[in-house]
Amino acid sequence: MDKSIVEYLSESDIEKAIEIRATEETLLEFYGRGRIRGTIHTCVGSEISAVLIGKHLDHQKDWLFTNHRGHGHFLSFNGSPDDLIREIFGKYNGPSKGVGGSQHIKKGNFFSSGIQGSQIPVAVGVAKSLKESEIQGICVVFFGDGTLGTGSLWESLNLASVINVPIVFVCEDNQIAQSTPSSITFAGDLETRVRGFGIDYLSVDTRIPNDKFELIRVKLSETREQKKPLFLHLRTERINAHSKG
Repeated sequence: MDKSIVEYLSESDIEKAIEIRATEETLLEFYGRGRIRGTIHTCVGSEISAVLIGKHLDHQKDWLFTNHRGHGHFLSFNGSPDDLIREIFGKYNGPSKGVGGSQHIKKGNFFSSGIQGSQIPVAVGVAKSLKESEIQGICVVFFGDGTLGTGSLWESLNLASVINVPIVFVCEDNQIAQSTPSSITFAGDLETRVRGFGIDYLSVDTRIPNDKFELIRVKLSETREQKKPLFLHLRTERINAHSKG
């Protein structure tokens, strides 16, 4: 194994990333056989971003909200491959009793939704509740670069900064929203915009093992201890098509 990988990722990190990839490939195989109805959005290519966040969270006191491409986030937080497969196959013993499917999963403090940007304001509200409680928890919300065009994101960034709550905004940037390159839809500099709200910003390229992987842990700890917002810009890659449908 490449030394540069094991230097920045533990054995358990690598195992979790492989588990996520294997689960996604299994789902794609079943989809190809006609065993899965509807659609699924896999995270093949961006497994590491899920691992880098999930490994630092406590699923009993922290909360995680995500989007349509959230299988990896679920598996790295509080879900198992069996949980995910049962849900997508519509089984009653799935986390959402088989009615949530691929995009709308609820298990403990994990929530996913296929409605773009819908989870972000909710996550700010949960973070406010965490701040007011004695629980030393944080709220994490994942979204893609395609969500950078939604007003709810910018309103939530402003509010999170005004009321100063322990929330981590995680933008998984694969440079393409469905089939449209973000380079032709997003103007300006993301870091400048985020810092304009008085929010700390960290950009990490998850495709290349680097020392910023450890800095993610440091920043998450600061959010937890100081109860303040953080914006993580994770550059990643979507290897497969946008969805199967």
